[in-house]
Amino acid sequence: MSKNPRDKQEKNKANQAYDSRNVFGSQQPKSTPKRESNHTPDLLELRWEKVSSELRSRFPEFVVAFGYGSGVIPQEGYNYAKEEDLPLLDLLIVVRDTYLWNQKNLTQNPTFYRGLDKLRLKHQPLMRDKWIDFVSAGISFHPYIQIIEGVEGKIGVIPLSVFIEDMDKLKYNVIAGRLAKPTKIVWGQQKPESIDEYKVIVDLLQRNYERTLAYGRLSFQYKKFIRKPIMDNIILMAIRESIFGDMIALSYLGDVRKVFGAEDPNKISRIYKGNQSKLEELYNPYFKYYQELGTALVSQKQDTLMRSGQSNLAALLNKKVMTTQQQESLNQQTLSEAFLHEGLFEHEKEFLNNTVYPKILRGDLQSVVQGPAYLAGEYIRSALRIKNFGMSCRILVTQIHTTPFITNLQYVWQKLRKGVLRKK
Repeated sequence: MSKNPRDKQEKNKANQAYDSRNVFGSQQPKSTPKRESNHTPDLLELRWEKVSSELRSRFPEFVVAFGYGSGVIPQEGYNYAKEEDLPLLDLLIVVRDTYLWNQKNLTQNPTFYRGLDKLRLKHQPLMRDKWIDFVSAGISFHPYIQIIEGVEGKIGVIPLSVFIEDMDKLKYNVIAGRLAKPTKIVWGQQKPESIDEYKVIVDLLQRNYERTLAYGRLSFQYKKFIRKPIMDNIILMAIRESIFGDMIALSYLGDVRKVFGAEDPNKISRIYKGNQSKLEELYNPYFKYYQELGTALVSQKQDTLMRSGQSNLAALLNKKVMTTQQQESLNQQTLSEAFLHEGLFEHEKEFLNNTVYPKILRGDLQSVVQGPAYLAGEYIRSALRIKNFGMSCRILVTQIHTTPFITNLQYVWQKLRKGVLRKK
C-alpha cells in the first residue's frame, strides 16, 4: 500500500482516560452534525469518570482497559435518565500474565471469583488457567461483577499475547470486533507512553479501524445501488450507512447468542443511530484514504468521463483552485467511486491474505483476492460467521464453568429479554 492514513497521524500521549476516537490526537475537520438518538448522557459520563479514576487502584496492575457497549457509549433504545436504569458497564482488561493477575486479584477482590472458579483458583490455580487457555484461548468473561463500589458490569480478562494476535491477525475476532466501535480507554499506568506496549497497542487499534472499514466496504451490498456516477449526497449517505451497518455486524455474524435469539435483533441499528457522529469521527482518516483511491480511479479514466458527458467531473480534477462547494462535490464523487469499485484495492488484498480466513476456507482465497468485491464480501461474511460461532461457543463454555449457575441463568434471561422475549 503506497499511502497509509496511519502514517499521517500523531500519537496522543494524554495521561488520563480518553475516547478511542481521540487516540490518534489528530486534528479532525469539523463535520456537519449527524443525527443521533441522544447526546452523551450526563449520568453515563459521570459513571465512566468514576470508574476510570478508580480502576487502577481497584484491580492489580494491567496494561490497558477498554470500556465499550451501551453502558459506556450511548445507544438508541436505552433509558439514560435514571441511574438505576443504566445498562451494565462492559469492560475489557488486558493483562500481561493471567495466572499472576488472577492470583493477585483473588487476594485483592475475592468476590470477583465465584463457585467452582473460586475453588479451582484457590486450591489449584494453575489448573484454572490451563483450563481457560484450552477452552477459550485465555479469554474469560465475568458478568455481574462489582467493578467499583456502586457500579456493576461485565469484565473480560484478556492475555496481552491473545490481544495482540487478535488485533493483528483477527485470529478470534472477540477483541477486534468489539474495539472496532467507539470505546473508552484507561491505561494501566499514569503515563501511557511509559508502557512498553503502548506504541504497539495504538498501532494495532489504528490498523483495526483501517481493516474494519476495508471489510465493511467489501461486505456491504453495493448491488442495491445503481452502477452510475453518484451525484446525489443522499445516495452517498445511504452507502455510508450501509457500510457502517456491515462494519458493526462483523462482530455479531454467527454469534451463538444471536443464533439462538438471545440478542437484540435491532442491535446494529441501535449502535449506529446512537453513535453515528462518533463513528464518522473515528473513521474519518480512513474515509479520506478511500477518497484518494477514488480520485486515482477517476483520473485514470478521464477520457471515458468526457465521452459519457461528465466533463464537469473531469474539469474539477484538473482544477488547481476550487471553491469549498466544488471540493466537497469532488470528495463525494470520488468517495462513491471508491466505495462502488468492483475490484479489490491492494490494502484490501493484503488484509484478506493476512487475516480473516480460517483454514477451512483457505483454498478459496486466491480466487477471492482476484475476483470482484461482492465475492470478497461473501467470503468475509462466511469466514467470520464460522469464526464468531466457534469462539462464542468456547467463551460460553468457559463462562458456564467460571460463573455460578444462578448468575448464568440471570445473564441468559436478560439476553433473551432483549431477543426473542422482547416486548413488541
